Amino acid sequence: MVPIVKRNTEGRSGHKPSSDYWSRNFRPVKSTHISRDAGDPCVLTIVKTNKFGKRISFANEVHEAIGSPDSVQIAVNDDGIVIGETLPGSTSSFKLRKSGKKPVIYAAGLVDELAELFDLDFSNGKSSLSFHEVEYIDLDGQTVAFMPLRQADAEQEQDVPAEDNE
Repeated sequence: MVPIVKRNTEGRSGHKPSSDYWSRNFRPVKSTHISRDAGDPCVLTIVKTNKFGKRISFANEVHEAIGSPDSVQIAVNDDGIVIGETLPGSTSSFKLRKSGKKPVIYAAGLVDELAELFDLDFSNGKSSLSFHEVEYIDLDGQTVAFMPLRQADAEQEQDVPAEDNE
């Protein structure tokens, strides 16, 4: 039979502690905090995982700059992608969903296409690539966002947690 341990939940807010700290042999952790410079915020992240899905998210700042549309069109050139509400020659629109504050496109085919076109390397446990450059371009009075997709400039992350994969 497993003994029942009565826990005394009294603490700072008027609760009475159940035992002495020193009698429990706590010891400090060995790890120390390492402050890292956050650097430039990422403007585009491409996630490609079997377990957590495939998606593209971009910064809210980019979404606002292109007019906060509910859906976007995407075009490519040799250097990267352009995102806008409407683009010349584009017939496909991608509905935007929100993950936190970031707009997200859930489109496995688009992620696969971009990975192939730009030779993005998701091997060796990499599950996402984040890009930091954006250039805003005027397209006949409409602002569109161009983001270069150079692998060397990307931040690489492993084991991206599931975001509301709907």
